[in-house]
Amino acid sequence: MNISLLKNLSYTKLINITFILYAFSIPLSRAGISLFSILLILFWLLEGDFKRKFLQIKNNNFLFTGILFLGYIILTTLWSDNLVEVWEHFKRTWYYLVMLVIFTSVKQEFTEKAIIAFLSAIFISVLISYGMAMELIVNKHGTSADPTPFMNHLEYSILLAMASLISLKEALFSNQIKTKVIYISLFLLITIDLFITEGRIGHLAFAIGLFIFIINYFKHKFLAIILSLFTLFTLFLGIYSSSSSFQSRMSTSINSIEHISNKQYNSSFGLRIVSWKTTIDILTKNPLIGIGIGDVSDTTHQYVLSNNLLHTGYFLNTITGSLHSDLLEIAMGGGFIAVILFLLSFYYLSRLKLYNNKFNDYKYILVSVFLIAQLGDTFFRLQFTENLFILFAGIILVASNNSRKEPF
Repeated sequence: MNISLLKNLSYTKLINITFILYAFSIPLSRAGISLFSILLILFWLLEGDFKRKFLQIKNNNFLFTGILFLGYIILTTLWSDNLVEVWEHFKRTWYYLVMLVIFTSVKQEFTEKAIIAFLSAIFISVLISYGMAMELIVNKHGTSADPTPFMNHLEYSILLAMASLISLKEALFSNQIKTKVIYISLFLLITIDLFITEGRIGHLAFAIGLFIFIINYFKHKFLAIILSLFTLFTLFLGIYSSSSSFQSRMSTSINSIEHISNKQYNSSFGLRIVSWKTTIDILTKNPLIGIGIGDVSDTTHQYVLSNNLLHTGYFLNTITGSLHSDLLEIAMGGGFIAVILFLLSFYYLSRLKLYNNKFNDYKYILVSVFLIAQLGDTFFRLQFTENLFILFAGIILVASNNSRKEPF
């Protein structure tokens, strides 16, 4: 694109074009996410029209509650002793400005293009993942046993869970046979890749998301529940019988549960149990306002060591740095006030009235996947999954906004 053409483009056009590039970058590139996020915010500021934007944001319950929640979490730093640790919790918060950009400046027709861009990037990632699994490709991320091309397996599994359910949704709602075949093929490719990687939290998020999606898809709820359970059972049985790596992870999970029953917590499941136990015990002493977000890491470290919950090695080092759950860190840092605001924002997201009903299922997919994801890690603070949420929450917000239908 030459300079003269760039000058003739409006900032709104630049935002919408950059939005597609942003969506494409999410499964593939940390640098791309940062670059296009900065450009979106810059073009948004240059676009102006702040009075309209402010009113749109203020009148949206989901965004208003989210901003209130963030403001309260920032307030908890007043009763935090370790202000240095605060940076770890807020260093990527600026990305959420992109959600405001999408809501107030992206056109509805560009949201569909962004979804195609996102799924195209997922397709590229999946092909690389298969290449790694077959030892045809060597990549700095992942291994042949855990083929995750651009990020850790936890984040990758959440992206795949979202992309798989979105592909299924697009396949079911498309009116063209060719399009249905494309999306069904994509659904199968992504789902298989999901279950050859080690992200068990993504497997769970996919299962719950699929269950909710099928129930919402059919009018007769009893039959929908039966169909959901049958589909999940058949799917997991097929994957288990055909995937030795999935069998191995299931065996590891069962062994971890057995060890937990004997109060041996040095496993990934045990680590999460320790996180919940630590949070509950500390929260009972500061139930309403918590201990302050800056003190979560230090307090967790001291509690685990003083109670000898984890003995030595990797899992001890891991638990001392994080509770591996946004929900638990929010609860410990901000108490029940923070938890209520956090869950209330999800409620308002799920209750948004969409003027474009095509995206109605996206609400339930997004909410179910990310609420389950909270059991696994701090996905609202990890770059890839944070921006995955921003992208699809933004798309849902655009579908709820009937003021963005006018042409450029």
